[in-house]
Amino acid sequence: MKKNTKVIVAALGSVAILGAALVVVLSLPSEEAKINETSVGESILLYDKTSLDVEEITVKNEYGEYQLLGYTYTDSDITDSSADTSYIEEESSKTESSERSEINDYKTLASTPDEVEMIYTMQEYENEELSKEMTDLLVRECNYMAATQIVDKSGKKFDEYGLKTPRATVMAVFSDGSTTTLYIGNDAPDNKGVYLRIKDNNYVYLVQSTMVDVFLLDKLQMFDSNITGSFNTDYKIKKISLSGELYDKDIIISDEQNKINFCTYIMTSPQRENCDNASVESFGTSLYGITADSVSAVQADKDTLKKYGLDSPYMIVSAEAGDNTSVKILASKADKDGNCYIMRSGSTIICRTAVSALAWYEAEKKDFLAKEIINPYMDSVYGMSVKTKDISSSYSINHETVINDKYEETVKTTASLDGRNISMRNVTNFIENVKGIARYNTEPPASVDGCELLLEVSFMFDVDGKRSADTLQVYLDGKGQAIAVLNGNIEGYTPARYAKETAAQAKPLSDNKEEIPSLDSEDDSSESSNSEESSAA
Repeated sequence: MKKNTKVIVAALGSVAILGAALVVVLSLPSEEAKINETSVGESILLYDKTSLDVEEITVKNEYGEYQLLGYTYTDSDITDSSADTSYIEEESSKTESSERSEINDYKTLASTPDEVEMIYTMQEYENEELSKEMTDLLVRECNYMAATQIVDKSGKKFDEYGLKTPRATVMAVFSDGSTTTLYIGNDAPDNKGVYLRIKDNNYVYLVQSTMVDVFLLDKLQMFDSNITGSFNTDYKIKKISLSGELYDKDIIISDEQNKINFCTYIMTSPQRENCDNASVESFGTSLYGITADSVSAVQADKDTLKKYGLDSPYMIVSAEAGDNTSVKILASKADKDGNCYIMRSGSTIICRTAVSALAWYEAEKKDFLAKEIINPYMDSVYGMSVKTKDISSSYSINHETVINDKYEETVKTTASLDGRNISMRNVTNFIENVKGIARYNTEPPASVDGCELLLEVSFMFDVDGKRSADTLQVYLDGKGQAIAVLNGNIEGYTPARYAKETAAQAKPLSDNKEEIPSLDSEDDSSESSNSEESSAA
């Protein structure tokens, strides 16, 4: 073979080898196509960056654009970052710290200074609390993405799948410096999922809608809708107050821990009243642990407050607990759908929620009042006076510490009238009957002028050398209705029949000749049962 012919053959062989190699190379998947080669069960793994922190997330959808920035912290990094909202309410730093502590109760904090957790803030709203549940969900979907199938590989049908103008564009920056950009397209027919594309990859994928739903939400849903933190059941309510446009006068109730009556809670405004302990506790604790349905506005200014009816709130309710935490809530008047706008004092986040979920909404004075108008603490009573139209008596009550047969100290209580011993059983039954004179939940009359006094009972107290008295009076108004008055304050109507039966016991009590029975108190608040005519019947 000639030398030239050998060269030509060798060259052709080289070309053939190179051509074959090129065919092999061209047949290999591209780097972007390799992403589809890994399957997880029936899913196609697009990427898995769960080992990395997400340092930045930018979301753009129909509601606008927002950006979350992540930072790490330990326990020592936690600080109070309440926004300046002095136009809403001037709060002491102690109260603000307490409220911030309550609103963070739901968070899972690092257990040791060495344990690190990612926390996210939203650009322009860095002082506002974001929902940890929502940011965790957003991060989780950015960290990992898998498809159920590849729908199109041509890269020429983006418009057909809603990817030419995506419903949402999501860009995530990871702790290793890498980035991922997702484009969210239309919903697939028959609820099969949502179309998705990854930047620099022309494939169109079908993914489960649950993996991308969070990218389609309004940024407001990223904010924390918790209004108040949970109540610490190791403590009790110390004070509650209600004010706002709903009330002519503020309602203020405090825990006085007195030894005068069994009502621990006393209403001091609009007038002094004994309150039902359970009702006050229930109201106070209901102000804790409130989560609204949705967030309506962030960084609310005066115009925004006015828009949502919170510039002059319909209700302002607050509670103080024994652990020195406090909550204060502003609420608007309910709309026609039964929803109101609500916010915690010191916050600038306005939320919307159903009033049916707020046990305290539109609470009234009568909701707190004790059924018993007077309920004396007998260990502190040293005297009692009883007056009717026929009799006026003053009793001495004596408490003596004695040793019983088991060598135990007990208190023996005795009663006397003008030096005569009076049956303590009768005294006890009479006092219990007086305690049974209960108020109605109806509007009391304006005065008792012109009414006839039916019964007056005064209890004299001695608490650590300090003496005081409570006086209950019952009047008949001439229409057969009985009106109860405590210490000069008109409490309301009370069953006339029961009051008259109690008043009739005044004389046998002083005579000390017959046993005084316990009466069954009436629980009927109708006018007919309260009237003298009903009693006569």
